[in-house]
Amino acid sequence: MAQPTPVELMNQLIARAGIDNSLRQRLKQDPLRTLQSEGISVPDGMDVRVLEHSAAVYYLPLPENSSMLSDSALDTLAAAGNGQGNEVPADMSVEALKTAWSRLF
Repeated sequence: MAQPTPVELMNQLIARAGIDNSLRQRLKQDPLRTLQSEGISVPDGMDVRVLEHSAAVYYLPLPENSSMLSDSALDTLAAAGNGQGNEVPADMSVEALKTAWSRLF
């Protein structure tokens, strides 16, 4: 069976946080460490923030304009694996990589 993609891992984590209060609290208190402990690598220097919707507030996350990412930045994202099979495939196109990362953040 194929390893889950970074997008799939993030979606699974978000779904679990919806029913697991302990995971939800860990994500809110220390999102970077929690993501790493769950096998999701985050590029060095990237800040991770958790926003929680309420009945009165809905957050609309907008991805970075991926057309503004340099080839070097895309290479860095592609290399940001964690040694657990979650690396971006070497043959993944730049457009597919941009799409995957825009869905994550």
